[in-house]
Amino acid sequence: MKVSKISSVCDGIAERDMVALYNSAPIKQFKPGEHILAGVERSDSYFLVLDGKVVVLGGAEASQDAGTGFCAGQCIGPLMPATETRFWIKAAGPATVIELKPAILACLPEKLQIWIYKNASRPGERFVSQASSSPKSNTNFEDRYNKLAAYIRYQRAQNAEIVASQFVQEFLNEIPKLPAHTTDLSQKLLSDNTPVHEIVESIKRDPALAGNILKIVNSAMYSFSKKIETFYHACMILGFSNIYQLVMQESIKNAISATPESQEIQFHSCLVSALCYEVASVSKDVHPQTATTVGLLHDLGKNVVVLLKQKHPAISGFARMLDTAKMGADLLRHWGLPDRLCQAIEHQNEAEFLPPDAIDSACRKEVAVLHFAHLLEGIMTGKPVDAAVQPFDKEYFEVLGIPPADISEIYQGKILPGLIRNKQRLSTEIRQLLPQM
Repeated sequence: MKVSKISSVCDGIAERDMVALYNSAPIKQFKPGEHILAGVERSDSYFLVLDGKVVVLGGAEASQDAGTGFCAGQCIGPLMPATETRFWIKAAGPATVIELKPAILACLPEKLQIWIYKNASRPGERFVSQASSSPKSNTNFEDRYNKLAAYIRYQRAQNAEIVASQFVQEFLNEIPKLPAHTTDLSQKLLSDNTPVHEIVESIKRDPALAGNILKIVNSAMYSFSKKIETFYHACMILGFSNIYQLVMQESIKNAISATPESQEIQFHSCLVSALCYEVASVSKDVHPQTATTVGLLHDLGKNVVVLLKQKHPAISGFARMLDTAKMGADLLRHWGLPDRLCQAIEHQNEAEFLPPDAIDSACRKEVAVLHFAHLLEGIMTGKPVDAAVQPFDKEYFEVLGIPPADISEIYQGKILPGLIRNKQRLSTEIRQLLPQM
C-alpha cells in the first residue's frame, strides 16, 4: 500500500511519520469473513484499519448483533476485558489492517503514538457487565489512564508547536545571552570530573564577578552581623552551592528585566532551588549542584512570557497557551547550557501525570527532585499542592532512593532540619518562612 493511502487515514500526521508506520509492521489484507483475531481473551495490540471494514465480536462468535464495526481511519485499542469474555475481529468485507504490538508502537514517532492512543477505541469495555469488583477491572483503569495521559501529552505537543514557531524562536534569540563565565561555570559544575577548588579559582580570577558576589553577600539579602571582606570568606560562609546560585541568579537578572511579576517568579525559583538541594541531599543519588540549578532555572519560561507580553501586548490573551517549560528549555539551549539541564526543565511537569518509567532516564531523577520540591514549597508557604497531581509519588520516591512516606513527614523529619541547619546560607526572605526558634 502506498504511503499516500496510509496518510489519508491519519489526519494531521506528517508523511515522514507515516513512512515510519509503513515500515514498522506488515500490512495485511483480509477477505470477507476472514479472522484477524479469533477467540482471544485479551490482546495488547492496536489495530489500525487502513481500508474496508472490520467488526469486533464479543461472547459467542455467532452473536453478530453484538458486533462493533470499524472503518478506514479508525483504530481498535487493546482488548482487555474485566471478565473471561472472548473476542473475535473479522473482516466484514475486503479489508486492509496493520497490527501495532506494544514494542512496535513504542518505536514510532511520538506524535504518531499520541495520535494512535488518542483515536483508539476500546470495544472490549462494551462487553463488560457487572465486573467492577473483579481484580481484572484494574486493566480497564490502566487503559483509561493511558488514554488520559496520551491526551495530555497530545495537548502539550500541540502547545509545543507554538513555542517552535518562528515568531517565538526569533523572540528567544533576542534575549541577551548569559555572560561567558556563567555558561562556562555551568559546564564545569555539571561535569563530575571538575574539582570544586578549580571552579572557585576561576571565579576568583574574575575581579568583577568576585566583587559582585561580595556586594550581594554584604547586602540586606543576607544581613550578616559582620562584613565579609574576601571571596574565600564568602565561600566558607555560604558554601559553593549558594555562591554558584548567586552568580546564576545575577546573570538572569541582567538578561530578564525586573518587573513585580518576574521578581515573584524569581523568589519562587530561589525557594524551589533551596528545596531541590535538600531533596538531593536526602536522596544521595542526585548531584546537588545539578538539582540546585534545575530549581533556579525551571521557571525561566514564565519570565520569557512576561517579556513577550510586554513587547507584544496583543498576544497577552494567548499567553496561557504557551508551554513555559518548553520555552525555558529552548532559551537555555540558545544560551548554550548543558542539555542535561534543558531536558529536566522541558519535562518538569510530566511527573504530575506520568509514572517514572515513562520519563527519559537522562532527566528522570532531576524531574523527581523538582516535583517534590514543589510539594515541599506548598507545605512551607501554606498552599499545599492538589493531591490530583501526585498519583505516582510512591514510585518517584523509589527513583530517588527515599523510603515512601507522607510528604509532610519527610518535610518535618528530613528537609526542615536541613534548612534550619543551613539557614545562614539562605536569603532573609526564605528564612522568614522557617519556624522561629
